[in-house]
Amino acid sequence: MKKAEIIGELINTQKRNLGNLKTSLETVRREAREAPGANVSHSDTSKFQQSNLALGIQGRINEIEFILRFLGNLSTDKRDEIVVGSLFAVENQSCKENNYYLLVSIGGGETFAISDRTIMTISAQAPLAIALIGKKAGYKVNFRGDDLKVVEVQ
Repeated sequence: MKKAEIIGELINTQKRNLGNLKTSLETVRREAREAPGANVSHSDTSKFQQSNLALGIQGRINEIEFILRFLGNLSTDKRDEIVVGSLFAVENQSCKENNYYLLVSIGGGETFAISDRTIMTISAQAPLAIALIGKKAGYKVNFRGDDLKVVEVQ
């Protein structure tokens, strides 16, 4: 599993998400402009609701643009311990199942498959990340009743 390949795939996924959001934003802004205003219909709040939706979409666009800048500057150097930017694998000791994560500073929750492995981005603020930051391969931790072992860090 190559970290550069995973980062590239995540960048492509985020770029697709960004394109979809920009298209949605254009549609919502057009619908807001065309919706009747309060001076036309006091009971129709479509213009207000569409405008609020546009603000929410714009916020998500800003977040993805930040994530793309972060990913573009992310080092592909091998890491000894889990830090923001690390790619790591954790084995659940009870079922011997490995889960793969890329630790990011913001966002998280994106899941994608590369080379028959599923990788999830995890935010540095996530409880699992907090439990694992600074840990090295071979380290064991009990997290929410599960015994986990860090098996690989890149």
